[in-house]
Amino acid sequence: QTSLNGLYKIRDDLYIHLNGGPLVNSMTQQNIGEKKKQKVINLLDDISKEIGLYEEFVKKGECG
Repeated sequence: QTSLNGLYKIRDDLYIHLNGGPLVNSMTQQNIGEKKKQKVINLLDDISKEIGLYEEFVKKGECG
């Protein structure tokens, strides 16, 4: 569960940064550029897949 919570936090932080958070502001004032934006989107996709795996694992552990 701790690992899952960590993944949720990373995912949420990436969403914030992708949508104008502190990381975006420090990198290019307002627009991070398509190449960096695509890297963040790819990271979000990877993390979402990991979250799915962890959720399934936790769910199975709770059931039995």
